[in-house]
Amino acid sequence: LSDRFFTLMAFMHLIGLPVFLVFGIWLHVFRLNSPNVNPPRRMMAASLLCLLLLSALLPAVSHDKADLSLTPQALNLDWYYLHVYPLIQIWSPGWVWVLLVGVSTLIVAAPWLPPGRKMPVAVVSLDNCNGCKRCADDCPFGAVQMMPRSDGQSYTHEAVVDADMCISCGICVGACPTATPFRTRSDLVPGIDMPGQPVAQLRDTIRGLAVAREGVPGVITFGCRGNRSTNELRSAGKAIVEVSCMGQLPPSVVDYVLSRKHAEGVLLLGCENGDCNYRLGAMWTEQRIGRKRDPQLRRRIDASKIALGWQSPWCDTRNALEMHEQFRNTLADENSVVDHTALAGKS
Repeated sequence: LSDRFFTLMAFMHLIGLPVFLVFGIWLHVFRLNSPNVNPPRRMMAASLLCLLLLSALLPAVSHDKADLSLTPQALNLDWYYLHVYPLIQIWSPGWVWVLLVGVSTLIVAAPWLPPGRKMPVAVVSLDNCNGCKRCADDCPFGAVQMMPRSDGQSYTHEAVVDADMCISCGICVGACPTATPFRTRSDLVPGIDMPGQPVAQLRDTIRGLAVAREGVPGVITFGCRGNRSTNELRSAGKAIVEVSCMGQLPPSVVDYVLSRKHAEGVLLLGCENGDCNYRLGAMWTEQRIGRKRDPQLRRRIDASKIALGWQSPWCDTRNALEMHEQFRNTLADENSVVDHTALAGKS
């Protein structure tokens, strides 16, 4: 072996491998912005046909064919299928085959089923966009990009939404400083908004809520859409406002509810940080309400009037109704010290 071989090995270990790892990490992080888990359908069909053909030519067997003249000393059972065998004792083998074929057919057909209805993506109003870049900084999916101004205004940049990457979470709306319900001299059209639930509609929903007082402070709860706790509170007759993600809620909306006396308290009932369906919704909400990230909650708002009710969307035994009542009781006692960390589990 020549010295060039060892030089090549040294290059691969000291330079080539780290460069390859850095490239792999960069590609991994880049692809996280817009995951595409399904390959082209032609490729899926070709792969399925190849697997079916191979399974017919080279079937996977757990054991040799039975020979009644011999007593087997070892049974090479496939552990992957052992969970099905007890069903044979409970049902008939025919029904077990129906179950297995049905589940297999459903799995094969799943990628070919028509996609669900997609929510409208975020839209930009250049008349109200000042190019502050907050929406682009807060978007967890890289769907908002800042481009040179195209309308001749004095601002340098404008927000542009990539419809293929936007998943309609609304976090960009929560980051927009113009998404404030206090606007009255003009139409409430922020720099970026969700057509499916614009900020103006959110304000109208708050105004239309009848917060039952009954001698105790009224509470308006903002909950993530589809959250079981949100449905539980609605069934109990509580004042609920649904949003796609808690990060969609601008802090000015909380300010609006409290300063305009629509309620004495606001409960933000969302996914626990780390379990957010849209990655960063809970984190951005915590930092905005905690006055650590723009747009921040104004100093004039008493933080004890706000509770963060983070819950795991998968396995959380805390009762949302009890959380709601506990928060309302603490509001009724003006001399009590509110421990929101204990109330919400995470604040």
